[in-house]
Amino acid sequence: MIIRVSPYERELLLTCPETEDLTRTMVLDQQSLVGSEEQVDALRDACSEALQRIGFDVSYDLTAEGRVLEDLIDKLFIR
Repeated sequence: MIIRVSPYERELLLTCPETEDLTRTMVLDQQSLVGSEEQVDALRDACSEALQRIGFDVSYDLTAEGRVLEDLIDKLFIR
C-alpha cells in the first residue's frame, strides 16, 4: 500500500518518537510511504499515541501538529 504524504507530514512522522522508527522503514521517497496493511495499521496507532502527547494545548484545543496527525490518522485508515 502506498500513502502520499506532504513534506510536513513526512517530517512530523520522522521526528515523533512514536512514529519515527516505523516511518523510516516505510519511506519510499520524499512524498510516499509504502507498507503492508499491518505496518499501516501500526503507524496509524502510533499517530494516535502521538496525538495524545502533542496534539492538544493546555485548553485541549488542537495544535498544528494535532491537526496534521488527525489528517494522517484518516489517511492511514484502511477501508
